[in-house]
Amino acid sequence: MAAEHLLDGTAALCALLLRKVARDTGRAEHEILQEVARGSHRHEQSSGD
Repeated sequence: MAAEHLLDGTAALCALLLRKVARDTGRAEHEILQEVARGSHRHEQSSGD
């Protein structure tokens, strides 16, 4: 149960940060998420070597 609460809190914090970054930059949330996903993918590829 504690792990569920931690994950819920983490998800809520990420959502708030996403909204803040979108508002501060004037970009759409989905654009920011796509950029984060591309960065994660590149990081995984470079770490796998």
